Formats: sequence, structure tokens, C-alpha cells
Amino acid sequence: MRELRDEINRDVEALTPEERIAYIRQRAEHVRRDLSLPPPVAPKFHEVRTH
Repeated sequence: MRELRDEINRDVEALTPEERIAYIRQRAEHVRRDLSLPPPVAPKFHEVRTH
């Protein structure tokens, strides 16, 4: 676990926040495919009524 964390930290240390998000999404997609998981589902937001 520590080795994986250290690898990820080295990979992202010079990236912008936007690049870090893209990196994490790309790694997550690789894991999803490797494990044959279904595609992610976007969360549904509840409508908020103020009155």
C-alpha cells in the first residue's frame, strides 16, 4: 500500500489540480477495466426547494 501511495505521489507532484483529477480518473478507469466492473454512474442530485 505504501509503495502504491509513494508511486502516485511521485506521479502527481508536478501536476496542476486539473491534471491530478485527470490522472486519478485515468487510473480509476484502468482499475475498473482490469476488474471488469461496470461503468461508473453519475450521482443524482435532489432538487432543493426553498418555499
